[in-house]
Amino acid sequence: MSNDLLAAAKRYHDMGLNILPVGGKSHKQPLVKSWKPYQKTRMTLPNVLSALERPDATGIGIITGPTSGNLYVRDFDESGAYQRWADAHRALADTLPTESTGREDGRHVFFRHADTLATTKHHDGELRGADAFTVIAPSIHASGKRYKWIRPLVSLDDVPFQNPTDFFSVEGITDTEDTEDTETHNTSCVSAYPVYPASSVSSVSDEIESALLITQPTTTGQRQRMLFNLARRLKAIDAAKPAKQWMDAVRAWHTKALPKIATKEWAVTWGDFVIGYSKVRHAHGQGGALQAAASRAFADDVLATVPKDYDSLPMRKLYALCRDLGTGGQVFYLSCRTAGELIGTDHDTAARFIRFFTLMGVLVVTTEADRPRRKATFYAFIAPT
Repeated sequence: MSNDLLAAAKRYHDMGLNILPVGGKSHKQPLVKSWKPYQKTRMTLPNVLSALERPDATGIGIITGPTSGNLYVRDFDESGAYQRWADAHRALADTLPTESTGREDGRHVFFRHADTLATTKHHDGELRGADAFTVIAPSIHASGKRYKWIRPLVSLDDVPFQNPTDFFSVEGITDTEDTEDTETHNTSCVSAYPVYPASSVSSVSDEIESALLITQPTTTGQRQRMLFNLARRLKAIDAAKPAKQWMDAVRAWHTKALPKIATKEWAVTWGDFVIGYSKVRHAHGQGGALQAAASRAFADDVLATVPKDYDSLPMRKLYALCRDLGTGGQVFYLSCRTAGELIGTDHDTAARFIRFFTLMGVLVVTTEADRPRRKATFYAFIAPT
């Protein structure tokens, strides 16, 4: 199995996605005896990587819904369907993570929703809801083509929450049935368009309540990471508020999370939140600017303007991305790991590219990294534009 598929599996698992190895004749069959148990519990990463070494393994699939951070997929199957939707929803099309499938004009568009959604059919595809299964890049389709990211999925925190009606009209929705040419789904448990449940804390606003629901752990071992995600989301709501003013909201989060967390003591949760809140450098949503920059920079007409000296596609992408981020003399931060995910390489290769650009006078370091103090390296793009 290719190294890029193994690296992608590690990245997706670390991101919090519920992934399974796929293969077989259809290239979509989960390589497990039964994948139903994994709708509730994630497969361990060593078992995923081991299965990907099988000769019949062709890729990776994700189980959508709560076990993947409330990530859902709008699948456009019919030729021209995605383009019609994108033309009518340009802002969403330019922002949401999107991959091409092996079908002609086939697209998967990824989004999040705070509640549990059912799988629903439409005349040109479907919305894959809770406990559905979707194959993702860089898997190989039965046609021989690879699933490829058009706008990459870099982090769950950067995937916007959307209303499912943004993806098709209610009139076009029908009951879902399993078919041979689509991934398997489960549609028995939830309504198509649920509403948010009422808050258990009357002082919590709808916006805060949404943050509490979105960051709920789905299994043990996620408490600290989800608390930090909660801190980022609360910072986005009101960055000026000190941590102590969020106590009611964090207590509501703790109460909701109790069935899923091993550490039950409220004092521990509160202490971890206060520490995490003090460490937040980027409130939720700030990372979306990076994906938007990548979408602009990786357009074919933009990549065509990159100097011909840089003949490797990943290097050309990095050049174009840094140029976009540095527009107007802006100073920007770009980690090697994030750069690698965006341009399709590992972080060591991205680090070498960035170092090369600094030596060639394309980039200049404006602030050196200071790891003990958790300070990042910032750059300016100084090549002619």
